[in-house]
Amino acid sequence: MDFKKLTNQAKEQAKGFQDKAKTELDKRGGTDGLKASAKNVTSAAKGGGSIAEKAKAAAAAAETEAKK
Repeated sequence: MDFKKLTNQAKEQAKGFQDKAKTELDKRGGTDGLKASAKNVTSAAKGGGSIAEKAKAAAAAAETEAKK
């Protein structure tokens, strides 16, 4: 087993994941957009209603922020 080759493959995959995560983060408005999204999801989850209603509201808030 060639551990050096496996290590290089893992590094390449990690770099790809980092690039994809950065692209997605930039689509959502960077870290400020992510913070706003998290704040909206948290507010929805803390709202009134059953757990299912809170989950639906939080999911809707996350989708709305992702589309901006």
